[in-house]
Amino acid sequence: MNIANNKPIILLVEDDARLANLIQEYLQKHGLQLNIEPRGDRAEARIARDQPDLVILDVMLPGKDGFAICRGLRPEYEGGIIMLTARDEDLDELLGTPLARLRFAVEMLRDKPTKTDADRFLNDIDRDVKEIESLIDEILLHSRYDRAVSEQSFERLDLVALLNELLEVFQDYHPQVILKNTLPDKELKVALDSTGIKHAMNNLLNNAARYAKSTIKVSLDKAADTINIKVEDDGEGIAKEDFQRVFKPFIRLDESRQRKSGEVLLAVPDA
Repeated sequence: MNIANNKPIILLVEDDARLANLIQEYLQKHGLQLNIEPRGDRAEARIARDQPDLVILDVMLPGKDGFAICRGLRPEYEGGIIMLTARDEDLDELLGTPLARLRFAVEMLRDKPTKTDADRFLNDIDRDVKEIESLIDEILLHSRYDRAVSEQSFERLDLVALLNELLEVFQDYHPQVILKNTLPDKELKVALDSTGIKHAMNNLLNNAARYAKSTIKVSLDKAADTINIKVEDDGEGIAKEDFQRVFKPFIRLDESRQRKSGEVLLAVPDA
């Protein structure tokens, strides 16, 4: 990962200077480094040269459109690329919705609203930037696991102790949930990527907490050289026809689990 000052580097290719500067200011406050390129005809060379961790490409750009840039980049750039379009695609929809709200709030602020309305728009902007930041974190992590993970990043740890620690923190934040911990009592030392395991477990637990009626059960089974960790909830469940789709990153399911809350399931690829 290309990191400056321990911060992932993101390049936003966006010709709306006010919007781009606003996003840059807020993302930097939240620990991300975002650089801006306003012209499409300069973006391809800059991305190939700087190799940012993530590129966010608008489609309608002066000099060269985002699709042409993306096609030209692939031989020279292996990082993540987000296309901002009006198409009804999973990732476009996820990131496009808060960006559209940001654009609206910025336009309202340009009209010199009352202090009360201005404060409301600023709060909306802060909320949307946090949502974008969360999505970017997911995209960066997915980009990492979309490539081969070096075994040098593995640590030999007690998996049971690691899971118990995660469950204790989870229960503190979700006291309304009945958590059935059926993990074994004995330690289980394995070589693992602790960051990936923590992220995957938190993803599963938080989704279970959203959709469970009351109870979540966590179990672990070991057979030969395989370890299976199960997180089960007593909610509506996922339709059988979506069992394969659910592993697609950034998928939005149309079933009752999503319709009830409007939540998005961010699938985590296997590490």
